[in-house]
Amino acid sequence: MDKKKRFLRIGFAVVIFVLAFTAYWLVKDKIFRPKPKIAIVLDDWGYGLSNLPVLYEIKRPIAVAVIPDLKYSKKIALDAGKNGYEILLHLPLESKGGRNAEPGTICCLMGSDEILRRFKKALAGVPGASGVNNHQGSKATESRYVMGTVLPRVKKEGLFFLDSFTTGKSICPEICGRIGLRWAKRDVFLDLPASKLKGKELDGYIRKQLHELADVAIKKGRAIGIGHDRKATLKAIKDAVPELEKRGVKFVRVSDIVSQNHTEGPKDR
Repeated sequence: MDKKKRFLRIGFAVVIFVLAFTAYWLVKDKIFRPKPKIAIVLDDWGYGLSNLPVLYEIKRPIAVAVIPDLKYSKKIALDAGKNGYEILLHLPLESKGGRNAEPGTICCLMGSDEILRRFKKALAGVPGASGVNNHQGSKATESRYVMGTVLPRVKKEGLFFLDSFTTGKSICPEICGRIGLRWAKRDVFLDLPASKLKGKELDGYIRKQLHELADVAIKKGRAIGIGHDRKATLKAIKDAVPELEKRGVKFVRVSDIVSQNHTEGPKDR
């Protein structure tokens, strides 16, 4: 009888062990796998102050990319930085179309001294910047000469580089890898059709793009989305935060994931 009880106890223990081991393998990824990370960068700050209060309502680590030498550039960089937001220099670089070029835009026909002078002036105009991303730049970011001049200076200043990836022929990933510059690429543009869509249609589009950003993060572990200093964009992000976090993604600073490689089909701008 004692032997039978012993046998039953051992059998019961084996069954419990097998069930526990199986349960562990079924849930271990959910328990131990880090949450997918998303970082959002909002470009084109510097023209006005009206959207800062909406930004501060989001209470997530949104990066503020400021165009230098605009009326409110320094004020926005200082105020958003003081409130804990990561600041990027949104560096104007030449585009293929040449549309809406900012004063101080770095162009492909400039000498290296002029390129570096403009970079230095731009950086001084955005106090507290921890990184640089390109404003437009579909032509300049294809230029080995231009980016071979700019990116080593970005590294020298102790900054990182975020390629807005406005052209699929960007030379930036190659140069960043060669010189050891911390960098990343944009995965999803959030609000490009803002000039064509309004109201609920625009809101729906941005929310769809935010969920696409989450899809990329869930698949790859991390993703970077770029939007703009627009009230509709800020409101859509604020409203979508609970939905995105329910999907298991975590909002992080863009500097947390700059060393990763990101790809997506770009649009020339």
